[in-house]
Formats: sequence, structure tokens, C-alpha cells
Amino acid sequence: MYKKTGFVRASLMVVYLFAICSCSTPMFHSRLMPENANNLSKDHAEAIAGFNNWSFASRFFLRSDEDSFSGDLKWKQQGDVFTLEFSGPFGVGNVVVKGNAKIVKLVTSDGQSVLAKTPESLMEFQFGWIVPISHFRYWVLGIPDPRLSEAVTNMAFDATGRWIRFSQAECNVDILGYYENRTPALPRKIFVVCGERESRIAFRDWEVSD
Repeated sequence: MYKKTGFVRASLMVVYLFAICSCSTPMFHSRLMPENANNLSKDHAEAIAGFNNWSFASRFFLRSDEDSFSGDLKWKQQGDVFTLEFSGPFGVGNVVVKGNAKIVKLVTSDGQSVLAKTPESLMEFQFGWIVPISHFRYWVLGIPDPRLSEAVTNMAFDATGRWIRFSQAECNVDILGYYENRTPALPRKIFVVCGERESRIAFRDWEVSD
């Protein structure tokens, strides 16, 4: 049973980051439509999806009809276990969200915590709506969630077959540029749109290990 408190409502807004969007469209000099990019995009997606251990630091901005926030986010993925560290927003100090496929735990800097089976269930209870947060493991890497590959629409690619836009799980994802200093390349910035909620995530310090 969850206990709905002011702290929980404020701190659970960190999870809400993954629900949001920008309607901005990335500008690229050359694009490929899906029928011309199938082989290139497939190779890129397979290489990225094979990453099991990775991390990044980032700056994020989120906006809803009620408010807007910005802050820093660190994400560390180790197999199915993820750790998200937020700092700066919501007036509640640092917030850590850690979980796997079976349970998610949110902890604030003063030690208060809340548990749930999924990030989506936290948001449904707290805010009354569900956002496909679980798919963000792949979206932040610049690819659709391969578990829902049949649901990908509105696709556009750059000249090397990397996604610059796709829609999945009732959200639109725009990717603004890639870091070219590694193969395969990883995003510099993404915008995600889910309904009326908006977010921007600018990545730095990507690290990938086997």
C-alpha cells in the first residue's frame, strides 16, 4: 500500500521525466526514409541493443501543464538493473530511483522511500496515468524498444541509417545529433513527446562496457 505524501508527489515527478516531450524537429542535411534504410538501421539497432552495461550524465528539462523543472540526471544500466540519480529539481534534494524488471524503489536525500513493481505503477497511483517508462532504456540509446518493434511508426533516418525520429508506445522520439567518437554512435540530445508532457535530455560522459 502506498502512502500519498507531499514528498512522494514531488519526488515522483522525477519518474515523470521519462514521460515528456518536445515538438521540436531535428535538422539534418540528409535523411533516408524507412524503405531505403532497413539494412543500415537494422545493423545499427542490433549493435546498440547489445549494450548491457552503460552509463551517462545529462542535463534535463521537463515541462507539464502545471510546472517545469530542470536538473542533472545520471543513469547507470547494468543488465536489467538501472540506477537513476537526480539532482537539482523539485526542492527535495537528490533523488535516486533504482530497480529491475520486478521492483522499483525511490529514495530521497533524507531517506524517505517508496516501492512499486514498476515505474508505470508508481505514476499511475500518484498521477492517475501510465507512461511507458520501461521503454526509455532503449530510447535514450537512440533506438526503439526492440520488444515492441512491430509498433514503430513515423520513422526517419540519417544517411548512415541511424534514427532521427520514430514513434512508439504513443510517444514521439526525436534525436538531435550523435557523438561520432565511438562506433556505434550514441545520441547527443533527445526530445520525447507523450501527450502534452515535454522533456529534453542532453547527454554527456557516455560510457559503455561489456
